[in-house]
Amino acid sequence: MKRKSVAVLVISALILSFCSVSSAVAVDRSYYFDDKGEEQLYDSRLFFNTSNSESGLTYDVREDNKVVLLSARGVVNFSKTAFFKSGNSTIDGGDKYGTNAAIASCNDSKIRLMSCAIETDGKKAHGVFVYHNSTIRIEDTTVQTKNNDSYNVVASEGGTFNGVSSKFTALNKSGLFLINNGGDISVRFSEFNVQNNVIFRVNGKTGTITLLGNDYSYGEEGKIGTLLEINASKGDGDVVLILESEATLGSIYGNKETSLVINLKGNTSYTGAVNGNKKMGKVSLRMLSSTRWILNGDTYLTAFRNDDAKNSNVYANGHKLFVNGKEVSINQGEPSADWVIDKGDGENKKKTETEEKTETLEEKERKKEKAKLVKLFKIAGYAFSGMLIVTAILLEIYYRKKQKNLEKKTLERASKNKMKKPWDKK
Repeated sequence: MKRKSVAVLVISALILSFCSVSSAVAVDRSYYFDDKGEEQLYDSRLFFNTSNSESGLTYDVREDNKVVLLSARGVVNFSKTAFFKSGNSTIDGGDKYGTNAAIASCNDSKIRLMSCAIETDGKKAHGVFVYHNSTIRIEDTTVQTKNNDSYNVVASEGGTFNGVSSKFTALNKSGLFLINNGGDISVRFSEFNVQNNVIFRVNGKTGTITLLGNDYSYGEEGKIGTLLEINASKGDGDVVLILESEATLGSIYGNKETSLVINLKGNTSYTGAVNGNKKMGKVSLRMLSSTRWILNGDTYLTAFRNDDAKNSNVYANGHKLFVNGKEVSINQGEPSADWVIDKGDGENKKKTETEEKTETLEEKERKKEKAKLVKLFKIAGYAFSGMLIVTAILLEIYYRKKQKNLEKKTLERASKNKMKKPWDKK
């Protein structure tokens, strides 16, 4: 084989080897720990372990126990993309780890969806599942779930969800929002299609729910369902509910281990009863004088603070308010029918500045990830160049040695046959 052919083969092998290593890094997988503490891998149509951006695509996953989009690291951005998920959850990871969700994040990753559509039709096929200290933010996006035991959004084990200017719809017996073993959900300037379901459920540990300037569409006009239902365990922390510039309907319930803090801000108008079944452990409510509360059932609190000392902004509506077992004097008149919710330009500006700061942090994260990749490829490039140089040197040494051996054999043959050396002078 000629020297050039050997060199080409060696270099080609090195390039193929380098590409194989790079591909292995790109298809890394993510995992979770089941109830037995055993490591289990997620199954997903799309998986990202580094920052990435895509737009204008459609994905449809119909298998059981499979996620459409899973992110485990970095910042992932999708825009104008549709995600469809059918198929059921047949394992225990559906509610706890999001193993059958349309969108799922874990391990400190960040997902941002802009002008997207998410639709699921399967058992425990959640629309968005944010797990284990990760963050998902959606804007101008629609989320719809159709099957039982499915939620539009689940925040689990410290996950954080932010929804802005989006639409949430839960059909049949699916739900809107669930916090499972700790998490935060913030929704602003969005639309809820409630269909008489529980809007928020919180199971265990702590959780913060922040609602600002949202619109609500209820299944049956005049029927008030449940705004928040809490199932806490002994030793769990506070659940915090913040209603700011909201026109919200729905009662609030919890068990004896529940510790709930409610804040009414802006010019919120809240209609509902709190702890009407008297089963909640601790529940406190604070309201500004610019807000109002219309009872639709007897309410039992352990702490109450109103900036309006006369409680003229709390309307009995035929019901009573009790604080630590004592009835509190409230307004017995009719609430005004022309209450207007002012979402406030100043507050919008404040939130926009917060978003810009968040985006700046995301941009820094993307740059950091990009810098890591550039550094990795530089190192790989240096290593590859070094391998080529070493290979060239070894080839040169090999061929020089081969040439010397050839000359030596020629001399030996000439000496043996007593032939005149072809390079001797005549």
